[in-house]
Amino acid sequence: MSNEEKYQRVEMFLKILKEEIEKSKMYYDEAFKSFIIAGSYADWKRNNQGDSSPSWKSIPDINLYLIINGSNEKHLAFSLELAKMYNEIMRYLDFNLLLDLHPFYKSYGDIDVSKFNLQLTSRVLNSDNFNKYPDYCWFGWKSNYFELCAREKNYLDTIPVNDPKRDLTWLKYMYMALSSYNNAVHMSALSRVFEKDENVFDEIYRYLKEVSKDGMSLAVTVDEKFDYLDIKRWKKNLPLFYEKYYGASAKGVIEELEKYESDYFKLRLHTPIEKIVAEFASLLQIVYEKGFMEREKELVKTRNKSQFTLPLWY
Repeated sequence: MSNEEKYQRVEMFLKILKEEIEKSKMYYDEAFKSFIIAGSYADWKRNNQGDSSPSWKSIPDINLYLIINGSNEKHLAFSLELAKMYNEIMRYLDFNLLLDLHPFYKSYGDIDVSKFNLQLTSRVLNSDNFNKYPDYCWFGWKSNYFELCAREKNYLDTIPVNDPKRDLTWLKYMYMALSSYNNAVHMSALSRVFEKDENVFDEIYRYLKEVSKDGMSLAVTVDEKFDYLDIKRWKKNLPLFYEKYYGASAKGVIEELEKYESDYFKLRLHTPIEKIVAEFASLLQIVYEKGFMEREKELVKTRNKSQFTLPLWY
């Protein structure tokens, strides 16, 4: 299947999704504000199919966010309705949907190599307290998105977020992210009791990518300007970036990650799980020690020893 054919299937899915949303009861709830497409797919479309190309050779990912303003109870109710809608839409499709729920083990849906596979990263976002989300997330969503449908046009633009700060709050979120990725991979490795190796590979690959992305903002000093839009274009010159900031070993892991990206369906079957686990552990350790801990030293100048060891769930 060509990239153009894959693109047409994504657009067909979005067309069906828009139709289903606009006739659903949740669309007419006063808490419903907007439904957006964000991330690399939105960036790619907004920039005339530019640098941030979806991963057509592996599993393209599309970020879908329903934005509401309401209580936590309302938030959960909308999540249930959105899940039901996705489930119903799958009956209309001749391709395979996967649901990425990182950083929680595990993602849902099984890869079907006989079909086009599309991964959804989807959430309900509640603007009732926008401070519950990192400012760099709001910045990322606002910087490249388009509305699939909305009750309040351009609602996302009304949320007051400027350039994200790399401060102690940011460091806290990075700490939570790295800890979550590490624990999810621990669970993934143990799931090999029941899971096929290629399914374990799929999960660890997702988290290897997440570490590589977060490692970008952690790499540069807090006094340097960091463009968060670069994360959306994470595949561009990433080995050279990692070599500059983290060294040759990190560059080697990123080069392996790019190999997986370029021939995913073959390598998920023929790469030993031990190899990608070791690559994840290596990159996590490097990003933690040379990225996170160095930024902590800059932001918490009164401490001589790191207070943020990565915890393991029990």
